[in-house]
Amino acid sequence: MQKITLTCFIATVSLNCFCQSIWVIDFAKTKNNKREEMLYYIENNWKAYRNAALRAGYIKSYLVLETIADTTNDYNFILLTEFPDSASLAKVEENFSPIMKKISPNGARLLNSSRPNDFRLLLPYKQAATIFSSSNKKSKNK
Repeated sequence: MQKITLTCFIATVSLNCFCQSIWVIDFAKTKNNKREEMLYYIENNWKAYRNAALRAGYIKSYLVLETIADTTNDYNFILLTEFPDSASLAKVEENFSPIMKKISPNGARLLNSSRPNDFRLLLPYKQAATIFSSSNKKSKNK
């Protein structure tokens, strides 16, 4: 298992001239010890929508991280979605709405009939722009 440390230097960034992609970073905290419900929701909704968006070319990639428990207890899941550019991010609602309606026409898929408010707390999300990446053949320097 890889250990990934996320430092708090992530902030909303608008560096359009040097960006290869735009990341949307969601932070979620499991409530009421309902980790199983949270994982089910992420896999059967969040991930399913992104798989469809990936196939359609609306996003470049996604990543779900579970944090290592610590004394801050501020969040325990980080959900990242990579968009090819700011134009793709601007169309997120337009692109994701049909996907969500097709995959979940009757609403989100839930485990044990737990509603999302029962098992998760969403914290403010962030947007970040890629400056350097190991996946890019040429990284651009500022």
